[in-house]
Amino acid sequence: TRSHFYAQPLLERGSNEAVGGWVARYAQACGAGGITALAFADALPESLRGAAAATALRSLDDLDPGPRVAALGTRLAALYDDDPLLGGPARDTRSAMVKLRELHHSTYRADHGAHYDDNDFARDLAQTAHLIKAGLNVPAVCLDLDGWDSHAAQDQFLASRLRFLGDGLAAFARDLGPALAQTSIVVYSEFG
Repeated sequence: TRSHFYAQPLLERGSNEAVGGWVARYAQACGAGGITALAFADALPESLRGAAAATALRSLDDLDPGPRVAALGTRLAALYDDDPLLGGPARDTRSAMVKLRELHHSTYRADHGAHYDDNDFARDLAQTAHLIKAGLNVPAVCLDLDGWDSHAAQDQFLASRLRFLGDGLAAFARDLGPALAQTSIVVYSEFG
């Protein structure tokens, strides 16, 4: 149909009949405890809809809930401790959140001579590398790189966007070093 409104949901869900996103289904199939999926965004993308324990945040800085919320989390965790069905997942999620808060308080330095540019996409890639190298075992992390929707001068427009994407991914790959061998990177666009 050449319609963005038809193609984008199809791309995010993986089929017309699917409920929720294909990345969510992948994350659920991994069976990891704790946070199953994470998006560096203002809202959960369609591709992550349906994943249990999926969350969206702008940066790791958002993970410091303050003392009152942390105390509430401790009390809520106590409610689930003895629950035979929810106790395990609740403990896994709490453990993952504690590790994520620790990352928030640490200073991240890229490894292997990698250098990230000063933009949101590069910052999100660096945060993703931080998660991976810290061993948090989050099966899926989604990032978004806006600005592909152009209807004129495609050769010049797309070349600069692809360079931007390539520079970010090159820094990410270099930063991960050996961890790249256990990391899958999927890039998709409905436009361009």
